[in-house]
Amino acid sequence: MTENEIQRQRLAERLKEYRKLIGMSQKELAEKLGKAQTVISSWEVGTGMPDAVMLPKLSKALGVSLADLCGLTDAKSSDEELLDAYHRADKTTQKNIRVLLGIERS
Repeated sequence: MTENEIQRQRLAERLKEYRKLIGMSQKELAEKLGKAQTVISSWEVGTGMPDAVMLPKLSKALGVSLADLCGLTDAKSSDEELLDAYHRADKTTQKNIRVLLGIERS
């Protein structure tokens, strides 16, 4: 199995899992996305794959992040990235950030 086939199968499994988790049928998901039920079915068995434009719509319809849908569990959220940047900043910059946020007085 190629890397692309492995990734397609993993996406298929996550898609089906998230859809079932929220109690949505393939038909309901298809209607939300303006697709045929057979398209959703092909995505879930791994014979087809949503294009890049469809992925954000799909994640929104399922109520999951795009990172989760795509299996990017090691991807950081923007909040985590900001927190990391805050911790890497020097003490003066950290204090200025706290003042700007209204957490601390100058």
